[in-house]
Order: sequence, then structure tokens, then C-alpha cells
Amino acid sequence: VSTNGHVLLHEDAVASIKQELFPQATIITPNLPETQLLLAGRQIRSIEDMEQAARDLCKMGPAWVLVKGGHLKQMQGDAVAEATGGAVVEGEEAVDVLCEGSSGRCEHFRSKLIETTHTHGTGCTLASSIAALLAIGHSVPDAVREAKAYVSGAIVASAHLALGSGPQGALNHSWRTVQW
Repeated sequence: VSTNGHVLLHEDAVASIKQELFPQATIITPNLPETQLLLAGRQIRSIEDMEQAARDLCKMGPAWVLVKGGHLKQMQGDAVAEATGGAVVEGEEAVDVLCEGSSGRCEHFRSKLIETTHTHGTGCTLASSIAALLAIGHSVPDAVREAKAYVSGAIVASAHLALGSGPQGALNHSWRTVQW
């Protein structure tokens, strides 16, 4: 699912991913629109919904699922946010939910939402960072924690940049080594 909500795969391709790739995956990292697509359009409007979605995705085969909550506030919609008093996303905070498939145990990873349009590639960067950290021996929860810290730093370092064209700007991947 693209940033602007367009489904990029045909239904049969989504089915193949779930049937063929998920059982081989150590971890999958869908954002909320992708999670809803994978779960036949189920609405996700709370952290509890994210936990159940992660558990249900684990049943499809991946050892771990990280449901990314950066879109939660917009998925809740104004009516839900108003009805809950904004309790689900407090203080402009994003919550990601990591679920271990074998136990169904969920862990929350909280981070401050950063107001910027420089978020192009954050999902791919997070997934790639997790994979790299797993390859050098980190546990899944530690890899997620470290990768999230790296991506958050890249977003902060990119917030002031005037790079690229279009609605989303570039992400500063070299923020730890080079000041732009």
C-alpha cells in the first residue's frame, strides 16, 4: 500500500505473499494500511486492535510481526479520537507493536511523532535496519529497538532539509556520520 493509500499489488499477489513468503519470514513489518489489507480490510483504530492484528498475522507464519503505528492517529479519524479523548495516541506519540508468534506476547515501542514531510523510505529503512541487525546476531526485540532509534534519528536529522520534490522529502540516512 503506497503512502497515498493506493494498493500496489493484485489480490492474487497478496495471497501468494501470505501463503508462500510469510511462513519463511523471521519478521514482517507492515504499516497500518498494509495490515488492514493483509487482514481483509479489518479496521485498526487502537493499540489493542494492533496487538490482535499482529497476533493474527503471526498465525499466517512469520515468527514475529511488527505492526507500525505511525498512521494510527489518522486511522482513528476525528470521531474516534474525539470519543476517546485522544487517549490512544497521547502527546503526539507513535506506538509500534511487536508480537512473538510462538507466545503471542506483544511489546510496545513508543516514539515521539516528528512533524516533517521527510519520511519517504522510513518503512524500507526500518525493515532493512532490522534485517542487518538480525544478521549480526541481535535478538528480534533488540534489533527493532535499535532500528527504530536509527530511523527516528534520521527523521529528526531530515526535518529541516529542503531536498527532493513531491510531497515527501528525502531521509538523511547518514545522520550518524555526516551533518547536512
